[in-house]
Amino acid sequence: MCKMLNFINFIICVATFSQTITSSLAIKRGPHHPRSEQSKTRKVDQHLTHEEHHIEDDLKEMGISANLDEMSEEEKNFYYFKIHDSDNNNALDGLEMLQAAIHQDENFKKLDRDNYLQNANEELDHIIEVIDEFLQLADANKDGLLHYPEYVKAVTGSTDEETQLNNV
Repeated sequence: MCKMLNFINFIICVATFSQTITSSLAIKRGPHHPRSEQSKTRKVDQHLTHEEHHIEDDLKEMGISANLDEMSEEEKNFYYFKIHDSDNNNALDGLEMLQAAIHQDENFKKLDRDNYLQNANEELDHIIEVIDEFLQLADANKDGLLHYPEYVKAVTGSTDEETQLNNV
């Protein structure tokens, strides 16, 4: 639970930092491009945090029987990463992160049918902005991919030394 709180705190920091750097985002208006810091932070948390029931469902689809109550946060983070690493290269690219965010984004399931295309485009644009900002901050080697050690560092807030020790 502590690592999940660290991840949420990291995402809040990412949202706060990105809001000050990219002032152009504040110009956009609409339900998915809010001006308030609190609304933006809530959206970041909504798109980039994993929910346990999604991990459990995805593991079942892969034929893996796992009891999440017995898993550590480290194991849950590992499975979340591996589930969404569709090309199995131990790195998440923007498209894999987008798929993960859309997969668990309840807003896509609740979109108004009358304005579906407009609402879906706004929601998708917002999710893409959030992912791009997250990758800019978490991608330490700037190769456009979030490798597993970078992911661990981003979601746990650990230092480079701690990440290297845990991955040995």
